[in-house]
Amino acid sequence: MQDKTDQILKASIAVFTKKGYLATTTLEIAKEAKVAEVTLFRKFTSKQNLFKQTVKIHFENRLNDIISITKALSLTEFIKSILHDRFLMISKNRDLVQMLISESLLGNLPEDLDFTKIISWRIKEALTTYFQQHDLLISALPYSEIIVGILLQSVILPQNIEYHLLSSDEQHAIIESYVTLIKT
Repeated sequence: MQDKTDQILKASIAVFTKKGYLATTTLEIAKEAKVAEVTLFRKFTSKQNLFKQTVKIHFENRLNDIISITKALSLTEFIKSILHDRFLMISKNRDLVQMLISESLLGNLPEDLDFTKIISWRIKEALTTYFQQHDLLISALPYSEIIVGILLQSVILPQNIEYHLLSSDEQHAIIESYVTLIKT
């Protein structure tokens, strides 16, 4: 059974990325996944639920891990961890991220699927948690806006080479340059 779920999720990524949320039909996803449309509905109940699961799998898991270890990191290390994690996610899923941003800007996504708002909210939530755990009286909003701005520019502006293909030292240099800007 898990194989069918995986097939559907992989197919949904391909079709949603190519056509966008509104233009994609569940029949197209089912055909791409080589399953009956009823199987898709049995597993996900709706196109919206399938879309949520697809986005959630690609964008939340690692950030949750970072949030769970906040107590052990300095603020600088925490910001580095968020930037590194999100750069990797964007780099590995560039087409999907670009589609999500486009659909968000066009107003084609329901509020609870609006990618730009979700990513902004999740980063603000992570920073708020960090500040509370460390008894820091700092507003998370300016930090989250800066981080989200950095992440969005990495999607919109062309990259010479994808972040996930860079060496560890090159990734570290990029992160350091942004953290230096944030600290000033």
